[in-house]
Amino acid sequence: MMEVASRSIESTAQARVKECLVEAHAFRRRLALLSRTNWITIVAPALLSAFAGAAIFEASEANVLGAQWKVWSGGAALLSALLVAVHKGRNCDFYQAESRRLVQEFEGLATRYRSLLQIEVAEPQQRLEELELRLAMVRETAAIDYPASYRADAEKSVDAALQAAAA
Repeated sequence: MMEVASRSIESTAQARVKECLVEAHAFRRRLALLSRTNWITIVAPALLSAFAGAAIFEASEANVLGAQWKVWSGGAALLSALLVAVHKGRNCDFYQAESRRLVQEFEGLATRYRSLLQIEVAEPQQRLEELELRLAMVRETAAIDYPASYRADAEKSVDAALQAAAA
């Protein structure tokens, strides 16, 4: 009976290691996309605002862009405002912070499940139950998700990594 319970703990922990690594990989991919778009919705508006703010040149003797200066600076200010509105409207800061949190949570859980497999622990069944509760809590509190295509990609990457580690 003890051997059956031990195999059940081992198979559950192995499945959870993979599951947590897949989740972490998918959220990391989502975070990478968000980080790149951050350049568009944060850095670009700052640069455009600086450009629009340089309208002071229009009032001076400098003729940087000729008669079109007002149009260019006005367009830069408008585009800057639109990009900031998109960033705020889509709640990008929260989404990035939540992606980071979930990557850390799932990677931490994968490590804990792996340690259940690799080292002797007192009360392994109790430890597994604690980890299962933690995993459930992470899933319940996750305020974001990722596209299904990210999961398929993550599963392929994790499978390849696990096979390479086993070899």
